[in-house]
Amino acid sequence: MLVSPFPFPSSLDQNLPPVQSSPIEHLPTPLLCVDVSTVRNNLQGMADYTSGHRIALRPHIKTHKSRLFSQLQLEMGAVGLTSAKPSEALAAAIDAEDILIAYPSFTPPRLRLLETLAENHTVRVGIDSVEAAQRIAARELANSTSTLGLLIDLDVGHHRTGIASVKEAVALAQLIESLPNVRFDGVLFFPGQVLPTSQSVAAGMEDVRETLVAVIDALDTAGLRPKIVSGGSTPSAKYTHLIPEITEIRPGTYIFNDLNSVRWQCAEFEDCAAFVHATVISTAVKGKAVIDAGSKMFSSDLCGADPTSGLGYLIDHPGAKLARLSEEHGEIELQQSDWSPKVGDRVRILPNHICPCVNLQNELVLVDGDQPVSHSTVDARGMLH
Repeated sequence: MLVSPFPFPSSLDQNLPPVQSSPIEHLPTPLLCVDVSTVRNNLQGMADYTSGHRIALRPHIKTHKSRLFSQLQLEMGAVGLTSAKPSEALAAAIDAEDILIAYPSFTPPRLRLLETLAENHTVRVGIDSVEAAQRIAARELANSTSTLGLLIDLDVGHHRTGIASVKEAVALAQLIESLPNVRFDGVLFFPGQVLPTSQSVAAGMEDVRETLVAVIDALDTAGLRPKIVSGGSTPSAKYTHLIPEITEIRPGTYIFNDLNSVRWQCAEFEDCAAFVHATVISTAVKGKAVIDAGSKMFSSDLCGADPTSGLGYLIDHPGAKLARLSEEHGEIELQQSDWSPKVGDRVRILPNHICPCVNLQNELVLVDGDQPVSHSTVDARGMLH
């Protein structure tokens, strides 16, 4: 069993203590509220899609960072979990036996965490350089039998990380096969440039497939056909069947969704599970209301599909605009709204980007039909190493 240096709860029951039976409106703000029934619907929808197309689902925990939701994903058929960093993977590894770290982790502290994980888990790491492969292979072994699987990160058009050259990808796979303590398991990629709002998702996915197939064919010719072809991205997740070479996907945001999901047309407002609840604390400045949630509650990310729309969406007052954040203040402009807020009014705001918003919280407030309101710890909050 994995021994974690972090104080995770040892059971789901411990992770969900009842708070009180009062309505959520009686809880102090700001808070991040998650509707569990919406989460279940989102998880079931993705599980149905992937099983129907015979695609493995390996969700990314970066969105929820919580054991509770990892367990729900695994119960609904996920083959394993994805994390960004080894420390975040420690939270995933309590519940999952198979972990993919979709990030080049090769600094000494991260290598030590990788080796801890590999003692009792199947661990794979995404890399795009010779240096990363060599450093991971040369790590100090606590258990001489541990072998890490490596996936080569390919640039399929998003231009963030990844190898674009077919020749370089084959050369890196051959190098991995020659190194000790590592194993070439396949390729991964992030098609972040393919969005449902674009004129043709099919054309975007076909471009991705063309790049991907060129690499797969070259690897196959070299006797290194990838066992795993791992895709990602919530916006393009349900178009994965257009690339039959993909064996698994790693969506993250789909569990909660956010304003980006809605504006990118991969979700509706009713598919959004997580909202910030805040209280109006000032209306002294004409044409403005100020709430008790600022940059320590929200991410400052703009909406990718609508950058001028503000820093979150007031679901009950769509004409109002969350225009500026300071640490403890959110400033709402009212010029385009017929809302006349009063001090003490409560508002619900859909974050532009839910993942960093969750990482700012110690806990999530859960509502689930007529069940008592409860809290869930954000177990992997701040685990950035």
